[in-house]
Amino acid sequence: MLRWILILIILGTLAALCKWGASNSPWLLLGEAMEEPVRFDGKTVNQFLYPKIEEIYRDGFLLTERGGRSMRVFCDTTGLIQDKWVGLEAVYHKEGYLIARHVKIAKNRGYKIYLSLLTVIFIAILGIRSFRFDWRTGTIHLRPNA
Repeated sequence: MLRWILILIILGTLAALCKWGASNSPWLLLGEAMEEPVRFDGKTVNQFLYPKIEEIYRDGFLLTERGGRSMRVFCDTTGLIQDKWVGLEAVYHKEGYLIARHVKIAKNRGYKIYLSLLTVIFIAILGIRSFRFDWRTGTIHLRPNA
């Protein structure tokens, strides 16, 4: 019983820390800035939801996020590639555009995601094959054939 209370305390502490980190985060999402444009005018936006370059213009590009949100970004367009993910840090303006501070094409981002997923799956399979969980006692035991 004491073990389960300890697990609940640890999970509760973790949840409280996650909530505290989300509410006091120094990072600003583009969606948050778009919801309250006057409050975030001139602030640095550095978190985007899968940002992609939709169209490239002479003086910038159109940034599109997952969910269909898009916004104009003004920057130097040398080296930008259409339909690629982009790493971006930009200053938000309440009129509805961004001025980029740092822009970087995220090369091979899809491959990195798949490689991470394969690694997690591989480790999970090894863990399942090597250990077993006893629900009655709440303990993990090494399998005899591991």
